[in-house]
Amino acid sequence: MRYLYHDGDPFLSTGAVRGNIQGQSHAFNYDVLFQARGRQSRIRPYFAVGVGAKYYVTTGPEPVPQPMPKIAGLVATNQWRALFTGGAGVKFLLTGHILMRADFRDYITPFPTHIIVPAATGTDHGIFHQFTPLFGVSYVF
Repeated sequence: MRYLYHDGDPFLSTGAVRGNIQGQSHAFNYDVLFQARGRQSRIRPYFAVGVGAKYYVTTGPEPVPQPMPKIAGLVATNQWRALFTGGAGVKFLLTGHILMRADFRDYITPFPTHIIVPAATGTDHGIFHQFTPLFGVSYVF
């Protein structure tokens, strides 16, 4: 199981026009690792896939004026979305109990339609990819 905090503001931009709203996201997911080598190996590459949920949170006011009102608007609200993850990494056994891990993940969610709302003639579909490098040190017992 994994929890990951992503700091980053939802934004709209085109050319020189840009607007954002303060926010972050919280990802909760369960991953399955497919190890390429056995537990006794010092270097263990792996692939990971997982599912969960992502909570998009806005913490600031909506921009006034909206940066692109004829295309879309930013709304100060929160939204849960389904989450799918995929990635690859490697574990390094440094000592008998110290493990270092590095991986690269893609956090995939449907478009957050309540936070970025299209104009009356627009559509709101697609998926978000959030590419994330991760590093960690663990004590194994």
